[in-house]
Amino acid sequence: MLEEMGVDRVVAVDLHGGQVAGFFSPAVPVENLESMPIGALFFSEKHLRRPVIVAASAGGVLRAKRFRETLVEQGVEADMAMLIESREADDAGRFEAESSGRLDLVGNVRGCDCILVEDIVDTATTMQHAAFELKRQGSRHVYGFVTHGLFSAPDSAAKIAASPIKELVTTNTVKMQPQVERIEKITQLTMAPLLAETIRRVHQRRSISGLYQVSRTSGTENEGEAGSSRGCDFEIMRSAIVATAEIKSAEQSPHADTFFLLLFFSLLTAPPQIIPVWI
Repeated sequence: MLEEMGVDRVVAVDLHGGQVAGFFSPAVPVENLESMPIGALFFSEKHLRRPVIVAASAGGVLRAKRFRETLVEQGVEADMAMLIESREADDAGRFEAESSGRLDLVGNVRGCDCILVEDIVDTATTMQHAAFELKRQGSRHVYGFVTHGLFSAPDSAAKIAASPIKELVTTNTVKMQPQVERIEKITQLTMAPLLAETIRRVHQRRSISGLYQVSRTSGTENEGEAGSSRGCDFEIMRSAIVATAEIKSAEQSPHADTFFLLLFFSLLTAPPQIIPVWI
């Protein structure tokens, strides 16, 4: 449907399934931006004790690994762990989506500050159970980072409030509902600087992967731009944290409305063959 509307460039943030990009024809490039570096930079400025990055499920190991890599690049040594859920089937051999199965921890978190990493928090059941399990295993503090804070269930925000999670950090790819905003332990980071830089690079026909790929030896972006320092790779990510602080100081809630205005402006100014769309 998007292609029929004339879209020939798609910019997305942390697609829940990377295979979604395959549904577009080869003529429509799909840019799947990562929010993990922004979250990792946010936590790198905290004074964490023996941090451990925990994948809340087996499918989130790659996200947790990317999160940890960014922390290490910022000089914060961190270990990794993983939670595996085992669910029992009923008499008919079916599994309930919201059933609370047994959680098995792979790794050591005793006395450590744990950061649960996920791409989506919806009903918050998985995040809540994972936090309780990490505390049971002896973790010092439990934090969380998710890209998309849906909180669609009526009691999802209450689950986070009642959980051992000290702080849950999410981005503003989804506008927060009022009942979620009232939860003090939920922090929202803005994605505006990263999206703005992506749109700029699309307009200039520059590599978007250069936002994440930095040569460890030469200190320049892999896209071959001479004179680009290693710090420039994280400058855009760090500006998201700075922008979030500025929004809070102005007593405004960071919402996704900014992005719609930004994308609308880009639609007015972009060449006809380049139309960035956020899905």
